[in-house]
Amino acid sequence: MTTEWDDIWTPATWWGELDTTMQGVRTRLGNLGVSAFGESVRPAATTFVEAWRGYADESVEICAGVAEALTTMAVDVDRTDAEIAQAFEGLDGSVGEAR
Repeated sequence: MTTEWDDIWTPATWWGELDTTMQGVRTRLGNLGVSAFGESVRPAATTFVEAWRGYADESVEICAGVAEALTTMAVDVDRTDAEIAQAFEGLDGSVGEAR
């Protein structure tokens, strides 16, 4: 099985972009006031906004975590590939010339 770099980096980028989007959602919800609603609706609107602000907070953490995990994996794979390539170069030099 081979791993294409885009198979790792593209989703990492998407999760990072989603993290940024959710940060914006969290900020907008944090700035959202319910004073424009009538008194009878304000408690429900407040509950709704607070719940969705919490979902946005959770989403930011999840997205950031997934993006970081995928990026870490990609860096580890790259480092491992480089170490293996270097080890094989060492083997090639110690065997001698091919006949």
